[in-house]
Amino acid sequence: HGKNGGPEGESHIVDSNLDRKSGNFVMVWSSTKDVAKIIERCGPDVIDCNLTENGVFLKINRKAFRGIHCAFRNSKG
Repeated sequence: HGKNGGPEGESHIVDSNLDRKSGNFVMVWSSTKDVAKIIERCGPDVIDCNLTENGVFLKINRKAFRGIHCAFRNSKG
């Protein structure tokens, strides 16, 4: 399906309070080219990387994470 994961490609961010308290990290799973972009932007803060059958899990130091609210633009309406 290429680098973008095909028509069913997807990405997920897990911003868990438990992960914040236990190790100060966030988790990302993706089957798209988002993985390469994330590694380019904050590679030194990637704590762990695991390949799965359908994608990649990244464990990332929270200091590289702006917050899930930054994924959305301000709406004017």
